Amino acid sequence: MFNRSLWTTGILKLDRSAGLAAGTLRKRLISAGIKTDPFTITLPAHLMHVSARRDFMSIYYGGDCQSTFPPITAESYTRTGYRYFMYPNLVQNPDAPMIPGAPGLFLYAAGWSANECNKEWATKAYNLKVLTRLGTHDFLYMGEYAIRPSDSLTQAEWMAQTQAMQKRWCTKLAKKDWGLMTRTRIALRRQLGRDATFKEVAKSLKAKQKFLSITADDIAKAFNNGDERLAVWTMKCVGYDEQFQRDVVQKITDWVPPPPKIKAVTTSKSKKASTTKMVCSRTRGVQRPRRRALTVESEDESEEL
Repeated sequence: MFNRSLWTTGILKLDRSAGLAAGTLRKRLISAGIKTDPFTITLPAHLMHVSARRDFMSIYYGGDCQSTFPPITAESYTRTGYRYFMYPNLVQNPDAPMIPGAPGLFLYAAGWSANECNKEWATKAYNLKVLTRLGTHDFLYMGEYAIRPSDSLTQAEWMAQTQAMQKRWCTKLAKKDWGLMTRTRIALRRQLGRDATFKEVAKSLKAKQKFLSITADDIAKAFNNGDERLAVWTMKCVGYDEQFQRDVVQKITDWVPPPPKIKAVTTSKSKKASTTKMVCSRTRGVQRPRRRALTVESEDESEEL
């Protein structure tokens, strides 16, 4: 639905007060020759600002409910004609596009620079449909984006970021699966007394060690002294698929989210009583119960960046 409260309170305006430190975004955009003005979009605002949930996108367009770059099956691609999606999260990527057509940055704790990472979505000649998570359960289509490598955050730039931003990254890297690369590099640096090579890191990753003993404080120290750096990619809007957004609006008008599946996990009698886990619904069928107003509720943040 068109979330007027988000629009009127300015969250959808190009306001970078909650983003990276001043100059970080602009410097990289200028270096890449990317204009700071948003891409011109002619679609009416009441259609352009209709957002969608991840489970809706998964049902209609494929992919899972968690990945930043969800793999799309051949079946879904054949059905929709869409293969490449990106769902940046403003919690870890505060300078991702916040209004349709706006440029932005994507950050990733890869241990190496964006060029060294050699990510497929940055090296292949295809663009991605970007839907930014503006709020819980609230993903808005920003446009078609070219994602290209940029300079990693320098030690000085990292130190210039807000404590809140630094804490978010370090806390997540200490706990999440996508923080394994950083934890592995820090652990190997302790063991070897130097930076680990690509091969040494790859060998450790194959051993499937989690290195959960590496704390958020350990990670903060590594970033503060320059041992670890966040890789950066620029995000340039190169087009806007009006038909795609119109299709989202048409499909979501009567759509009601399916109830979450409940999986009961019962422990043995000697242990505590049974527990219930809520899991993400992966219903394949499209449910169309009676029409009602679509509301935006909370959603767990992505397991990936």
